[in-house]
Amino acid sequence: MGQMMGDVTDGQSVYRVMIYSHDTYGLGHLRRSLAIADALVKRFSNIHVLIISGSSVAHAFTAKDRVTFVTLPPVTKFKDGGYGSVDISVTFDDVIALRQSLIIQAAKDFSPDLFLVDKEPCGLHGEVLPALEIVQKSGATIVLGLRDVLDEPRALEDEWKQKGAFDAIETFYEEIWVYGCEDFYDPLQDLPFADETRRKVRFLGFLRREAPVASLNTTYETVTDNSVLVMAGGGGDGEALMHATMNAIEHSPSDLPLNLNYIFVLGPFIPGDSEDALHSRAESHERIFLRRFDTQIEALYAKAELVIAMGGYNTFCEIMSFDKKALILPRIEPRLEQWIRADRARELDLLACLDPKSAQNPGYMNTAIATAMDRPTPSQSHTVPDFGGLERLCDVIAFFMVRQPLSRVIAV
Repeated sequence: MGQMMGDVTDGQSVYRVMIYSHDTYGLGHLRRSLAIADALVKRFSNIHVLIISGSSVAHAFTAKDRVTFVTLPPVTKFKDGGYGSVDISVTFDDVIALRQSLIIQAAKDFSPDLFLVDKEPCGLHGEVLPALEIVQKSGATIVLGLRDVLDEPRALEDEWKQKGAFDAIETFYEEIWVYGCEDFYDPLQDLPFADETRRKVRFLGFLRREAPVASLNTTYETVTDNSVLVMAGGGGDGEALMHATMNAIEHSPSDLPLNLNYIFVLGPFIPGDSEDALHSRAESHERIFLRRFDTQIEALYAKAELVIAMGGYNTFCEIMSFDKKALILPRIEPRLEQWIRADRARELDLLACLDPKSAQNPGYMNTAIATAMDRPTPSQSHTVPDFGGLERLCDVIAFFMVRQPLSRVIAV
């Protein structure tokens, strides 16, 4: 990182954006951070982005020029919402201490002009708080970025009180960016914020996704036409969705389309025994194709006729961006985020959703798939929410770049 600190680009002073993404479970935080970083370096020739990520698969994603990663030692998230060390020989507290020291060093070395923290105001177990103090003293802008839905308001209030998130927001954050629309859902509704804190909130709109220019691997080009894309994000808890869909295929009535290919993207965090079981079942089906992980999942969305998924933030953005019919089986534990999002989208007639427990019944699942196939695409509902989030985010940062204090400008 050291050489990058003093770089200049085309005679312009460099504006440095640091993004913290704690990434304990799944791919959502990392992929959202990458989408933001890609938009920034595409729009501005003088921006450098440093992503601090706790994802164990961050190395698999190809970052654009002027986007750099600092990878933190990974931790794991349990089904009850608790956390633990991936390496059982190291205590969780020791892992947090090491992560915290790396974040502090990155803040000192990179000296960001803007520090964008994804979702967790204090970071995982407060690990980002010392870095926030360092960055604040340097005069940088500090922003909290939030997805459209966090959790049911009462549960979120209890969680944030326990973590000290309310105090952190009042102390460190100049703005709160919501990657969604107020008329879709307000993630901060009913929370005990002062009016001054409320005024920090900007609803930017959802973050649109685009298919990569590069073509698909030729091995899969012939199976992606007329396909159903079945996916569960990171895959750590997606086995039930995968088996429910396979059950439906095996019990498919004759009136369902028989010319469809089913592409299952299992996710990089699927347990090994679960992956083996799914491969074993898929061997007897010539129209079922399994892939473990795809860093350019947008290319598969682009050709799919229907998407069957769990309904995280990135999945919703991709379904809407590519105008796809969708059946959502939302996660309901340990938080209600996916259920709230799916239910709201169903109210707006944007997609179909099914209770994950009901999906285990092949008859219910088949009916849901057929209904989803027959429904209009989201764009035909006339209620698609605003997807200009990346453009507005860049516009706001352009304003911050103009107002940048002279003491922080790198001399050309």
